[in-house]
Amino acid sequence: MSDRTEFNDSYRHGEQVTVYQCNGGHAFFYPANSCPICGGVTHKTTADAKATLVSYTTVRVTPSGPRFRLGLAQIECGAKTLCIIDVGVNLENGTGLVYVKDGLYHVRPQT
Repeated sequence: MSDRTEFNDSYRHGEQVTVYQCNGGHAFFYPANSCPICGGVTHKTTADAKATLVSYTTVRVTPSGPRFRLGLAQIECGAKTLCIIDVGVNLENGTGLVYVKDGLYHVRPQT
């Protein structure tokens, strides 16, 4: 996989997500009163939901048995979150769409 894979048409135009950001520019999806990196006070804000897949892995040993893949998605302000990689996505060729469904990021096959 390349250093970063950005999937085109990856979200509904204008979709926003809630993030928590400090004055130092660090951003997170989870609520926090202070930044875990610099200790600065955080404030709740919104950011564009468009995401870039920055890393992924295959989980081979699971309690239920079947393998699955997880990714790390990053939005433009720098906040990162885990994302679910749907079956059938060929990440080596960057063929997939990063999208938000019920507050979770997913990567699905490109249609």
